[in-house]
Amino acid sequence: MTKPLDDLYRKVLRRESGLREVAPGVAVRTPPPPSAAVAEALATLTPPGTRTASRMVDEEFFSRVVRVPRFDIDRHVLVLSGTQLAEEYRQMRTHLQALAAEHGVRVFGLTSCHHAEGKTSTAINTARFLAKSQDSRVVLLDCDLRRPGVKGFLGHEPEAGMDTILAGETELASSMVYSEEDNLHVVFATRGISSAAEALESSRFEAVIATLRPRFDFVVIDTPPLLSTTDPAVIGKRTDGMALVVQAGATQRESVHHARSLLEQVGVQVLGIVLAKVRDYLPRSKYLYRYHYYHDYYNYYKYYREPEEPAGRG
Repeated sequence: MTKPLDDLYRKVLRRESGLREVAPGVAVRTPPPPSAAVAEALATLTPPGTRTASRMVDEEFFSRVVRVPRFDIDRHVLVLSGTQLAEEYRQMRTHLQALAAEHGVRVFGLTSCHHAEGKTSTAINTARFLAKSQDSRVVLLDCDLRRPGVKGFLGHEPEAGMDTILAGETELASSMVYSEEDNLHVVFATRGISSAAEALESSRFEAVIATLRPRFDFVVIDTPPLLSTTDPAVIGKRTDGMALVVQAGATQRESVHHARSLLEQVGVQVLGIVLAKVRDYLPRSKYLYRYHYYHDYYNYYKYYREPEEPAGRG
């Protein structure tokens, strides 16, 4: 690769792998206090006798989490330290930490337009790299209840998960798995369910988020594709925002417009766009074509990332 093209390649990855910061003046809504129904669901998620003091709740809660030495992460998903892709995830982590510090964005989901666009692998690695920060406590939720994918990528067959929690079969803490090597907590989904939308709209799911929010620095949620089901919009209303994962060379522009519009219509904050599988789509010849390809994608995603004349900005 020639140096100008190499510089352009790095520039595109650097700008498009992270999430854009919320524009100045755009408020990220503060979650309302739990309703009576949520408070009742919270009581079932946290056993009696453990709610007298916040620190005691934490100690008791985490003592019931299942602990494993490590996850057997699929080599196609694993991002190794020292690679360019690892550096891109570190930069994404920096963006997310800034959003958390300045705007309180700590509970967020990742969705895509269609299946197999890199959504789940992006969610897994985003959570893994956030968890690498010193003293960070991060949990990854598999809320793609129709086609759970996290358990396959992490090589773990759970006995309980989000589906059993929402069905009232298990409680939250004992359904969570902690990897000591990754410093990462995960709530898997054990099986696909047909009533996913109803389960996610329930007060029990709202109670899950309310339980996790004060105990974790970040809650990362893998959700189904947005154009296939309404689930991501339902989940998004319980979060501080959603990011849209787009596959380079595959996701259609119209699909991205439509997906973003669907989120905004229900009041979900769109945090930004992650361009996935860039390396997979990099042509191996015809450098002039390669340049124009990245030039077009750079301008297109730049349009999405930059706010439209925010108030008070010169």
